[in-house]
Amino acid sequence: MNASLRPSDLPRPALLRGGVRPLDRSDLPRAGELFLAKFRGRENARSQRLEGHLARFFLDHPHFDDATASLVHEEPDGRISGFLGIAPVHMRFDGRPCSGSIISTWMVQDAARDSHAAVALARTHLGRGHGLTMADTTSRMSIGFHAFMKVQFAATHSLRWMKPLNFAASGLLSAADAVGLKAPSAAIAAARACEQAARKVARRDGASLVEGWSVAQIDISRFAEGLDELMARLRLAPVWSAQDLAWLLDFAAECEASSEIVLCEARDRAGGLAGVCAYRVDMRERAEILQIVLRPRAEEQTLRLIMNKARSDGLISIGGRIDPMVSRGLFAIPRVLYLHGPGVVVKTADAEAFRAICSGEGLVGGLVGDAWTPLARNRYT
Repeated sequence: MNASLRPSDLPRPALLRGGVRPLDRSDLPRAGELFLAKFRGRENARSQRLEGHLARFFLDHPHFDDATASLVHEEPDGRISGFLGIAPVHMRFDGRPCSGSIISTWMVQDAARDSHAAVALARTHLGRGHGLTMADTTSRMSIGFHAFMKVQFAATHSLRWMKPLNFAASGLLSAADAVGLKAPSAAIAAARACEQAARKVARRDGASLVEGWSVAQIDISRFAEGLDELMARLRLAPVWSAQDLAWLLDFAAECEASSEIVLCEARDRAGGLAGVCAYRVDMRERAEILQIVLRPRAEEQTLRLIMNKARSDGLISIGGRIDPMVSRGLFAIPRVLYLHGPGVVVKTADAEAFRAICSGEGLVGGLVGDAWTPLARNRYT
């Protein structure tokens, strides 16, 4: 969710012109051009892969309906001056169905000339009156604009964390990324080997802290069952079938740097389910958590188990988005890095729903968002 606008840029209602209508498949080439210009800095460019991803997420989503259709702003001369990408999400709140939508891609051709289009698109969608509308890719520049639209900023969900599993290799990669270079594979392998040898000597792997607990890879059906069990206590949560999750994770695998997606579960000494996690591994063997749900008072142990599994599989780092249940577990784990992340903003029909999110009794972010999608990550070169 992004728009390079400030509240002072907004036109008066009397100046609004043009019209908002649902996205049509014939609009995809123009939407793709606008996307590449605004988010990838490439004017007058085309990408069939991008247009395919726009169609898949905004038109072919398994829960697509007219109430969550994406929108375009068309000028009187037929020019498409703005686009608002919407993805549906089925939610429940306090045991009742709750209509949900995710604002994924919000853009206008020209911030000054087409500011009316940005306003009209947002007002049209928010006027649909969904129980929950959210975005988890909000930029620092646009937070003020969202506040103007009476959308609430969820600070509890707007940081990222990263745990280096191999500090030498992870540091080398981070340094190379910071200066725009590609770290040599041989150097990464050497750094990894040196730290692995040091860890064996020092015996510092955290395994003793979760003795008797277990972690195992699982299939999509088991993952869906585990999510249902762990989300049952939450006041606000998504409603996903195994087929829904398979569709979302298949789309997540379309990221250019993705090598595999791993699903796992953690169990305590008595065999009780303590947490489930889905993470994506990139070509440099770094893991990004796509979705995680943890049982209360088992957060630290579950996170340690997942970190130990990732380390034993040869990964050099793991990380994801902060939320209250994750932060409770991370607090007790040393050498975790906290990073600036895209902002999460929420608009709800019930103030209690926002309080549930901030207190850890509601699940947003992860797959209830769009930061995991190829649209948020791919360069489309």
